[in-house]
Amino acid sequence: MKPHPAIPIAGFLAVLAWLAAPATGLRAQDVLHLKTGQTVPCAIEAVTDNIVTFRLPGMAKNAPPRSAKMEAVEFIEFAPLPGEAKVLADPAKAPPETLEKLWTDKSRLLGRPRSNAGALGVLHARALLRGDDPLFWQRAIVICDRVRERDWDEKVRHDARETRVQALIRLERFDEARKEVAALTAETDDPGLTISLDHALARADLRKLIALQAENPRWEEDDFVRPERNRLYHEAVDRFLRPFLFHGTRETEAARGLLDAAEAHAVAGNEAERRAVLADLLAIYPNTEAAAAARGQTDPSQTKTNPTDEAPKN
Repeated sequence: MKPHPAIPIAGFLAVLAWLAAPATGLRAQDVLHLKTGQTVPCAIEAVTDNIVTFRLPGMAKNAPPRSAKMEAVEFIEFAPLPGEAKVLADPAKAPPETLEKLWTDKSRLLGRPRSNAGALGVLHARALLRGDDPLFWQRAIVICDRVRERDWDEKVRHDARETRVQALIRLERFDEARKEVAALTAETDDPGLTISLDHALARADLRKLIALQAENPRWEEDDFVRPERNRLYHEAVDRFLRPFLFHGTRETEAARGLLDAAEAHAVAGNEAERRAVLADLLAIYPNTEAAAAARGQTDPSQTKTNPTDEAPKN
């Protein structure tokens, strides 16, 4: 069925009195805010840069939708979708499939002023990063690319860029992540992304160190292997300790780094350093999750399932 022809601006304003009349018994509605200051409750069917198509409360189902020129509209207040308010109240607990549906349904409004489509896209991308499937992380990058390129809100675009970096880190695309982090840190004083990248690089070095020592049990006698082994060890420890040394008030990251540095020392067989780092952790950050994981570790050969290898909790 073809939509009703666009209402001329003069005629559109003339019928505002009854269009803007309160409606009862309706679900949450979209609202057109007009440049005259008047508002029109409705259900938006489509919107472009030039035309908005909508249905009015009480219209017959078989009646053609109305349309108006966007030059008469100051902005559109988009109604929340079913379940959206609950998701926004606690997005970290929202089922991924719920976030995916909200994003799919709202993405058509991406870039429209006052639409929260981009914010929902970022929440969906973060939920994907909490999963363990690299395909999910790739999907998160695709979503973040759309949001950072098209959303109207500068903060949401920035959030999309940060989430994209987290996805690059999870995929171990470190060169790309490093460039993105440099660009973002030039715009903000927040060291969070740099800390995340350093931690991921250190974990990668530690994995390489473990593999190298397993493949070369006599590494100390090998003039070719020994320098690489020592480089991996020292670079991993240096990166793990950076939050503690330079951002000590960020307790979670600093404590996590100390715990991981202790693990690196254990892998390297450096028991004295391992004990010293754990002592610092327990003394300075006793109430952190890392300190809880560190308590009772006395055997230098003991390994742990590192909780910091999990997806970022955003």
